[in-house]
Amino acid sequence: MNSSGTLLSQITEAYQEVNPLVLGAMSKYYGKPGADMLHEITEAYQGAIIARTLGHNAGFASEGENANSFSIYNAAHNAATPQTGGYQFKFYDKNGNPASQLYNTGRAEFFCNRS
Repeated sequence: MNSSGTLLSQITEAYQEVNPLVLGAMSKYYGKPGADMLHEITEAYQGAIIARTLGHNAGFASEGENANSFSIYNAAHNAATPQTGGYQFKFYDKNGNPASQLYNTGRAEFFCNRS
């Protein structure tokens, strides 16, 4: 607060959608329990800091932001604690056909890369 009692900072919120079963399996595979959940939490935190510093509402990470090496998403991802290892994923639509992205009615398969 300043001398007049006005709050100087604003509240910044960060949201991160995670699948604890997938993250837990990946962390367990690499022998680092909780590491991938920590990555997701610190990624959201870093994204909030970066967006606030830039005065920008980052919104949800899109495929385009993932492809842009200078996006808030990638800056936050790189500033977060490291993930345990590499992974690949495949998406399927509600009928089990391969899809380019995951929809609420589909499913995803994640594969850990051997080091």
